[in-house]
Amino acid sequence: MSLKLSFQQKILAGSAKEVVLLRGTNRYGYRFYMYIVPDEGMREQIDLDYENGTMQDFESYGKVIKHGLGGNPPEAVQKYMKLVYGFDHPQD
Repeated sequence: MSLKLSFQQKILAGSAKEVVLLRGTNRYGYRFYMYIVPDEGMREQIDLDYENGTMQDFESYGKVIKHGLGGNPPEAVQKYMKLVYGFDHPQD
């Protein structure tokens, strides 16, 4: 999956299992969300590439767990991420 992205929101970090929630806009103008469990040593690279707007191949950073269209994950996905990965969603 290779997208030219224009990110509009910050990377939000999860808790103990190092899950990262990415939210942004793809090159077609659709908002999306994506949860990634970074490979060892890739968290800093995610942060750097996010800040520079150079993220392309999400799977190169680690395992993509869930993804979908829309600015916020649906409640069912949030509950799943909390139950399985202990991911605490920030309150906007």
